[in-house]
Amino acid sequence: MNARILKLKEEILDAEGKWGLERARLYTQAERANETEVAEVKRARALAHYLDNKTVIIKEGELIVGNYGSGRGIYEIYPEYSFQDSVIRYIHFDCEQEVNDSFFETQQEKREFNEIRNYWRGKTMRERVDTVFPEYVVKLRDLDICCNPYGRDEGQGHVAVNYELVVRQGLRSVIERAKKRMEEVFDHDPIAYTFNKAAVIALEAVIRYAHRFAQEAERQWAAEKDEKRRAELKSIAANMRRVPEYPAGDFWQGCQAVWFIHQVMHMEQNGFSISIGRFDQYIYPLFKKDVLDGGRFTDDFAFEILQCFYLKFSEITIGGIKISLTQTVTICGRDAGGNDMTNELSHRCMDASMSCRVLNPQTLVRWHRNLDPAMVRKVIEAVRGGETHAAFFNDEVVVPALEKYGVKPQDALQYAQCGCNETEIPGKMIGGGMPRPLFLLRVVELALFGGVWRYTGEQVGPKTRSLAECDTFEEFLESYRTQYNHFIKYISYATNMMDYLHSQYTPLPFASALMDGCIERGRDMLVETEYFYYTLGCNDFIAAVNNLAAVKKAVFDDRSVEASQLMDAIENNWSGYEHLQKTMLATPKFGNDDDGVDHLVPVVEKISAEAISGLRSFRNNSPWFCECIPRISHVYEGIVTRATPEGRNDKDTLPPGISAQIGTDLSGSTALLNSISKLNPEHFAGGVISNIRFHPNLLKDDESITKIMALVNAYMKKGGMHLQMNCVTRETLLDAMENPSKHKDLMVRVSGYIDYFTNLDRASQADIIARTEQTF
Repeated sequence: MNARILKLKEEILDAEGKWGLERARLYTQAERANETEVAEVKRARALAHYLDNKTVIIKEGELIVGNYGSGRGIYEIYPEYSFQDSVIRYIHFDCEQEVNDSFFETQQEKREFNEIRNYWRGKTMRERVDTVFPEYVVKLRDLDICCNPYGRDEGQGHVAVNYELVVRQGLRSVIERAKKRMEEVFDHDPIAYTFNKAAVIALEAVIRYAHRFAQEAERQWAAEKDEKRRAELKSIAANMRRVPEYPAGDFWQGCQAVWFIHQVMHMEQNGFSISIGRFDQYIYPLFKKDVLDGGRFTDDFAFEILQCFYLKFSEITIGGIKISLTQTVTICGRDAGGNDMTNELSHRCMDASMSCRVLNPQTLVRWHRNLDPAMVRKVIEAVRGGETHAAFFNDEVVVPALEKYGVKPQDALQYAQCGCNETEIPGKMIGGGMPRPLFLLRVVELALFGGVWRYTGEQVGPKTRSLAECDTFEEFLESYRTQYNHFIKYISYATNMMDYLHSQYTPLPFASALMDGCIERGRDMLVETEYFYYTLGCNDFIAAVNNLAAVKKAVFDDRSVEASQLMDAIENNWSGYEHLQKTMLATPKFGNDDDGVDHLVPVVEKISAEAISGLRSFRNNSPWFCECIPRISHVYEGIVTRATPEGRNDKDTLPPGISAQIGTDLSGSTALLNSISKLNPEHFAGGVISNIRFHPNLLKDDESITKIMALVNAYMKKGGMHLQMNCVTRETLLDAMENPSKHKDLMVRVSGYIDYFTNLDRASQADIIARTEQTF
């Protein structure tokens, strides 16, 4: 890492996060001026007003320009969505704390904030949702059963637009298409006309915004004394005169165009998991021409450009660097003939990630059996060095899973991951929807107690047989199924209603213009895209499997535990029932290649599949599929959950994703991965998270790395869908907990995302420390 990159990185790490008012101020001005406009045009004019007036910053030494916030570490308020304090929400899990005037220093800022808040009172997405949702749905949300509040405070996110289109054709070509479409539909489709009008307004504003950076670069160039920096500023000005309006002429301009579109995507909405797709594929022709074939740039300078590009992603966050927005770069993959698509830029992307060591972007490597072995080795060597960015996703199961759901083969081959591993097709598909997860452990609890909410004694779910009333495991499983099916219809209602509200009040004309077909259809992407699938979040799937297996084994198969005694024990957090807790802890646990528990994996999958089989989405009338992608919810949900039958205590964390419950995967790494490979990738087409923590001795030398490569390849060939790895000693983590200043850039895989270990709260740190260090 040279002096330029080191300085830029230190600025990111040292930035003190604080709330800013610039976006809220400018969006409020635009809202006041355009109150009677239709939603699409109003949103486009608001984005345009913001881009025409927001602060423009070119930092000393940077080669890729475009600032997300109005200053270092500043994160903006999005008043049309909510005034939720997202920092508190994602660090301390408080979903009700609002930003207030005490967050600002001067009296003028406090007055301005209060004026803005008062104007938006009753108009935010949070308030609209709370008004529309029936009382029972709100209750389910607040009890953490289902309908969780994503989308209540945020935008859609979870998308990769067609960045390749911008790089190869430029925004001007998109504008001309939109104008032509306006003429074609002028007399018969007012919705399409209005949408394209809004798209033109937004896209023209982005071009003007780029030219503002050209002007700033020219201003700095005129005052700059250093000849090297003068030349760089001159090139930056030329870049911003060309992209993203016109096709990128070289590698530098290609990276600049992608970054510029990406940051505006976040300015239009405050959605998580906005990602840039298969960057190494659509930028490679420029890299080959300008670097490999002896064009404009040396490899060293091209790598500096790439490092600057990577560092920019850390400017898009909440709370300084405290909250990762899970932006992802997808690399490698195969073509229709099974040929490897890995190229020199794929390797340089991994090199940039390893050298920069910042939270974003995360790297997703598309695995297949012909993947370049040097890439597999590079990922594992990076893990040995403390780099946790790269994870593997398996082409050989993901592509067929997408095809099963109706995705054309040529499109399925273009899949990329967004955020915490949501499966997307750049420019064609949005994964998810708003309030998706069903907390399966809550379903288990309600089945145990006959639909009664054990925390208050209230009948929350349908009345079914409690565990004590069941004579067979099949009867208890039927209670679980009945509870599950009951809540699905409320998730469907909430998700469709949330999407409808977003389509009506916060459409996305800029992002939609860069989704294939939206201009031709004349419909916002929140209404229709080429592919769209709601994904039911089964984020605690393994917790459900473990608990059902424990009940089956102890209560019904062995008849060694009385149901009423077990229920008394968990109600008392095992106090006075310590011997019984040992019995339940000894029941088979997922992650040990033990069919005593793993045989229930397809059973629980089938219940989910049957429950969602008849559901359809508001967008595209498409079916649902499942995912298992907790960001960090396994920690929070554990904190708010009392003791459970498999032997877990009150407040203990839950299994992260499709990984084992902490401390129960005791049979080695091969057994753990064998268990995980038993999940059906088609069922979890929306994405999964599987964590493994290797003991450092497993990666101590080249021979050890070769063995881990064989392990990874064998797991993937067995049908494993995803794998992400940590390799850091317990001693290092304990020292970082007590001496955070010594470990500022120590990164760990939490579950669905990467974080600096010192950013995490104590419960999340303890969760990581307690994970099993796998050996063979």
